[in-house]
Amino acid sequence: MDAFVLAGDLGRSRAVLGMNKAFLTLAGRPLFLHVLAALDGVRQIHRVFIVGSKEKIEKIWASAPVPSLTKPCIVLEQRRTLLENALSAYDEALQTHPTPDADPPALFLSADIPLVTSDEIETFIARSELRHADYCIGVVRAERLAPFYPTAGRPGIRMAYLHLKEAAYRISNLHYVRPRRVRVPGYIQEAYDLRHQKEIGNTLKTLWAILHTPPLFQGLGFYLLARCAGAFEKMRLTPLTHACRQFLSTAAVERLLSRFLGATVAIVETPAAGGALDVDDAATWTMISSRYVEWLALAKQLEFPPTSVAPAMASSLPLGDPSFR
Repeated sequence: MDAFVLAGDLGRSRAVLGMNKAFLTLAGRPLFLHVLAALDGVRQIHRVFIVGSKEKIEKIWASAPVPSLTKPCIVLEQRRTLLENALSAYDEALQTHPTPDADPPALFLSADIPLVTSDEIETFIARSELRHADYCIGVVRAERLAPFYPTAGRPGIRMAYLHLKEAAYRISNLHYVRPRRVRVPGYIQEAYDLRHQKEIGNTLKTLWAILHTPPLFQGLGFYLLARCAGAFEKMRLTPLTHACRQFLSTAAVERLLSRFLGATVAIVETPAAGGALDVDDAATWTMISSRYVEWLALAKQLEFPPTSVAPAMASSLPLGDPSFR
């Protein structure tokens, strides 16, 4: 299959330290090259496309220490939005695909996840294929991210989570999609635009969007319960968090997402956490930079903790990002 690395900086993309975060340097390489190196080791991937400012990518690529890549890697010029980047790149790739009239699955991921590994991506693809869905969204359990929390005298990242009935999850940046089967792709762009739910404006816009989208009452109920569960957890009101979670099963969320997107949606859990550790702001960038070697080793640990149950499915709500980034 083909993989598409989204490195655009137009639309609702946000700069970090005044620049496109895909170009931030870590261990001597821009972030997007870390992602390309991980994809190069994935057996299921045949070609890699990176979408962004073609001139800037090629210029930085030419001057950076480039890993020895064995797979074809094609740079495509970005469009106005994230969704346009994904769909236009997929359509262009189909022109040279062995079966151009089909709708083959593709992997979409962001360019700002330097801790993602080849094994993590392979595991996600394999589990996605078992679900036989049109759109698979990656998630990571909260306990898999605990090693990246701040400790005494050491910096770290403490994530906020989507609290579902089965567990608390962080949405990953891995997406396994058959784009031609998603009948209402506009909601994906809307979810991306409203992902920063700490901002009251985005919360209000999310509520407004839900009120104008069927199924109205189910979507509104799920969104409010997810927000309340997160707020109660932040206030350490654990019993109230659990009370909200009882109404948010993963299967029900998958059904709701499927109705919103007009496609079969599945939520796929991976044991590794690298795909969920994106560089979202300057603080996150600082933390990853200061502990990169240690955290990369942690990200490569695929085993579930002994106390963990078998891999489960989880999800996010269709509009906004309940993880309160």
